[in-house]
Amino acid sequence: MPRSHPLLSICIPTFHRAEWLRSCLYALTPQVKQAGDLVELIVSDNHSEDHTREVVEWAAAFGPVRYHRHPRNIGSMRNVYALVNDLARGEFVWVIGNDDIAREDALQRVIAVLQEHPELDYIYVNYSPWYPPAEDPTRIILANEFPDLAPGNPDLQDRYLERLGELAVGDPARFTPFYASVMRRSLARTTYEMCVHGEAWESIQNAVPQAVIVARDLLDKPAWYIGHPCVVTSHTTSWTDHRPVYFLIIVPDLYDYFERAGVARAAVDVHRRRMLLHGGTLESVLKVLTRPDVPMPGSFSLWGYIRRNRRFKEVWVLLWMICKGLIYTRMASLPQPAFNTLRWIWRKLRRPFVTVPNNST
Repeated sequence: MPRSHPLLSICIPTFHRAEWLRSCLYALTPQVKQAGDLVELIVSDNHSEDHTREVVEWAAAFGPVRYHRHPRNIGSMRNVYALVNDLARGEFVWVIGNDDIAREDALQRVIAVLQEHPELDYIYVNYSPWYPPAEDPTRIILANEFPDLAPGNPDLQDRYLERLGELAVGDPARFTPFYASVMRRSLARTTYEMCVHGEAWESIQNAVPQAVIVARDLLDKPAWYIGHPCVVTSHTTSWTDHRPVYFLIIVPDLYDYFERAGVARAAVDVHRRRMLLHGGTLESVLKVLTRPDVPMPGSFSLWGYIRRNRRFKEVWVLLWMICKGLIYTRMASLPQPAFNTLRWIWRKLRRPFVTVPNNST
């Protein structure tokens, strides 16, 4: 018997990304066609003025895809909420970016889990990060062009989880990507409703609501982990401008949130220390100090960041690298408060390195 509603809604929000969307849909539409009435594919266009509509019409030759265009730009996160709340009809929802490319067996793996475990509310999907050039592609990009990409999460074992919190110990930040979460639609509505209050990247609720819902409601609930990387995802196109706020505000706030939710502090601290020495963190601090045009919600306080992490030796190593990179080059161009702070830190850190606090826990 035909289904009255699909099992899964694949939701793609988009805005002015027609050529990226072409590769995304080329990978998905044949898989959706093969799945029949189990799956629907929806593109929600946030009032693009490029050839997005024409790309969707082109992709419809390979498999069914439904297109919606908002009469005005409603904001990126509200576009996501409109997808899951107003447009999707499936029992489950999978939000995928317009620059993400599903591997050939991705949809088959997700459907198999949903059919075998209809009682679950949440499925985690592993991925492979890719760092492409920033410009739009000039050809269709295929996921099988990247057979050797490292997985986002090194654990490749598909398995049932008695508690989703088992993955949080591995790293709470693994829940931040949209494409890593397949959720029951009722749960997705609750999750992405957080996006409609305030502006994108203003808080962890506006930036990574799926991670917030995991910490708030799902840590003690069962789930499924798909360890096979199902999606090749671009890490240099859609959110590059927001990297500083992600590394300096969103992820630290998220770690605090998970700790308050019950994840052991010692487990979270492992990831706090790792994040302090992440290349994205170093790059982000340098950008914030030297480029006043970097988008940040409110003002970033270097002293506040130091106070927050002062118990970790890694923050002093980070500051050493920042000072060493700026002291003889761009230091003079820094705003006076940042200049004074770094000059004081540099004088302190030039002493024997054994004086650097190492009481990390």
